[in-house]
Amino acid sequence: LIAAANTHDRFRLLEDHRVQEPNLDIPIHPIFHASNFPNAGQTVYENLQQGLRLASMFLHHDSTLEWFVSPLLGHSLIDTASWKTYLSNPTNHKTDFGKTMLKKRVRQALQCLSHCIHFRFVDTGDQKFYARTQIHPARPPHKPICTKIFGSTQSVRIDIRKQYWNYLQKNYASSSLCEKLRQDFSFAVNIVHELCHAIGVMRRGDLIEPHIRLDHPDNPEFGYAWENFMFGGILNPFDRSSDGISFLMRKVWAEDKDAMDAGGKEWTAVPVSYVAQWFQTSTWDLVAKYGPTAIPPPPIKLRLRATRSHYTVLTGNPDALADVSKLQKETQKQ
Repeated sequence: LIAAANTHDRFRLLEDHRVQEPNLDIPIHPIFHASNFPNAGQTVYENLQQGLRLASMFLHHDSTLEWFVSPLLGHSLIDTASWKTYLSNPTNHKTDFGKTMLKKRVRQALQCLSHCIHFRFVDTGDQKFYARTQIHPARPPHKPICTKIFGSTQSVRIDIRKQYWNYLQKNYASSSLCEKLRQDFSFAVNIVHELCHAIGVMRRGDLIEPHIRLDHPDNPEFGYAWENFMFGGILNPFDRSSDGISFLMRKVWAEDKDAMDAGGKEWTAVPVSYVAQWFQTSTWDLVAKYGPTAIPPPPIKLRLRATRSHYTVLTGNPDALADVSKLQKETQKQ
């Protein structure tokens, strides 16, 4: 339905000639060094550079490290009304200097995490995931200067679906700029999403997560909580099976049942220009100064709503609606 509405890429979800070349130039964070990608191979790791720079940007500024303070340094609390377990916010009632010192501890922990983690490309088989966090039995080689907040005696392995590897090995070099940006963005977001789970494993020794905040959805999920912090919602590719990354869809982070009860789950199509801006230093200058909320969410020009009985395409573009109607009639004939 969305592909039909986007006939001839009228919403510029796939290509946009106005998109600029990436200009991120920061060093890649030690977490993402080549030694932590043992089965990537030279070509794949070289083609990962821009995606890994973006992933490193998510861990670079104080304004983005703020999210990691509670998962790394917060204490578990129990709300007696809902019996939810959630984390305290150590930044509460802290001076600016106190907050800076907390973020310094976050930086130290992320440096330590670089020798507690490795990434592996895997065949997902019948399972569908972009990446997943697994507990690995290898004991982390901690040093005296390492953080003391990681209590786990085990390390973490992050499995990444083989489709990423296939595309990076075979198709990346010949791809258009916008195709590369969608691939790099999806990869960066997914590995940092999993990094959030890895932090929980290293702190608690298991994959059972508390809520970051009491007002978050009922099923706690560190990765979604981080995406919600960075982008104000959850971002996923529309096509979940191909090696390459098609256009992205964004949805509000909420329980499926709550969304259905409120009228249905709803996704917004994401223009490739929204993705491209994250590879510009000018975007990150704003994030550094004002935080992620300085970057507006994608414009809402094309939406898909799913209820328990049907799907609805929502747009103000009459040509798009005509193409959806045409598809619907052709489907009914078949």
